[in-house]
Amino acid sequence: MKLYLMNVSANWNEYAESYISDKIPWLEEDLKQNCEKCLRPNHFRRNGPLTISWFEGCSTIGDLLSPGALDKLVVVDKVKRAFDAAKLKGYKAWPVQIKEQKPKKNPKFPIVPSPYDGPRLWDIYGEDIAHLITEKSSVDSRGPCPSCGIERIDALDDDDCHFVIDRESWDGGDFIRPYEIGGMFVTERVIDVIRENGFTNVEYKLEGCISD
Repeated sequence: MKLYLMNVSANWNEYAESYISDKIPWLEEDLKQNCEKCLRPNHFRRNGPLTISWFEGCSTIGDLLSPGALDKLVVVDKVKRAFDAAKLKGYKAWPVQIKEQKPKKNPKFPIVPSPYDGPRLWDIYGEDIAHLITEKSSVDSRGPCPSCGIERIDALDDDDCHFVIDRESWDGGDFIRPYEIGGMFVTERVIDVIRENGFTNVEYKLEGCISD
């Protein structure tokens, strides 16, 4: 099965861009279990939605947003409904929190109005954490952490990167966060839903597969 990485496609003047504007609600148990030196394991779990605010530049809401990082996916209500209708697996959908901003008297650029009255936004949180087969993936090892001993893995910065998820560690979800590196892969099923519905403000690139 092919795996893709998604990102927003907008320039600042095409669709509104957002950023995380409050503390991320990590699951406290995970924070206690992580090494203070290398922060492994790489993926903390969350127990609540993101809180976002808007950059200046545009007031048009795209169908998909990616506030802050490639493993953070926010979608408008019609996208969430399409994901549900397609019976995609491995995600939790939380209503996004909007941190309202004090309007400027004479802003240089457009910004999403406050209070927010646009389409309902959903935080699509990938719950399927699976392992890479590192010897078949475009990763590099920095050796074991001197504190906890866990091997430190970095993704290579290369246009031809390829990542292989170990099928034995995969729970069958369509939104997969690899344990060893940051980011979130999605399956062909997710890309099919996006293509069929013509959703805006999204790019996707083939980046890997699930092992046979």
